[in-house]
Amino acid sequence: MVSILIDVGLSSIDPDPEQPRTHFEPASIKALGKSIAKGGLIQPIRVREHPENPFRFLIVTGERRWRAAKSAGLESIMCIKVEDDSDHEEMQLVENIHREDFTPLEEARAYKRLIDKYQLTQTALAKKIQRPRVTITETLAINNLPDYMIAELENDKLNIPKSQLILIAKERKPAVQKQLWQKARDAKLTVGAARAMSKGKKPPVNPAERAIRSLEDVVKKIDSTDELTADQIKPLAALHRKLGKLLREHQSAAA
Repeated sequence: MVSILIDVGLSSIDPDPEQPRTHFEPASIKALGKSIAKGGLIQPIRVREHPENPFRFLIVTGERRWRAAKSAGLESIMCIKVEDDSDHEEMQLVENIHREDFTPLEEARAYKRLIDKYQLTQTALAKKIQRPRVTITETLAINNLPDYMIAELENDKLNIPKSQLILIAKERKPAVQKQLWQKARDAKLTVGAARAMSKGKKPPVNPAERAIRSLEDVVKKIDSTDELTADQIKPLAALHRKLGKLLREHQSAAA
């Protein structure tokens, strides 16, 4: 691949419409922009000539850096101009799959686009991007999720683990699949729960849920009691303080 280093005005660079990554966290872009404004752009982005406009460029890799440079107020940035763009989609995918914020849905769509565009087998794609073939196969299953789930993943930016999305995609019973999805959305899905629900069993109750249910039962019993003595109120008040402290600690950890 032939490439040269050039200085390009930011206004002459466009994102690639086929870029597999579609979501960029604003806070992350802003933080990177501040870093670039202070220390400059350390790693140039890769660009190629726009196929419909020879005076413009399309980003091959580095859209996040380009966005950050714009937020930093830069007028131009150093770019590596790639002359042979035959494998630019592969380069984009390889760069993005190693980023933590590249979503499972973006990854699944990117795999499918490469397979369809270049008529690749899953094994061939696995070799190209140096990933196990089973990873390709399982990730591709995410594309088979029902349309409403895909729409929610796109619009709500749900942070559902890839492993859970694969489990849901593989479930053949629509009713069970919907239940798994609802639990995943509420961050209550576990591997054990998924397996139990797939077999038609009730999902196991985790220790926290069991404790909450027990506490609710105790409160109901106390509420039905006609009178409490001072000796009984004292330990209840102590438990109330401990529970309040515990809740504050968990709320602080979750903030």
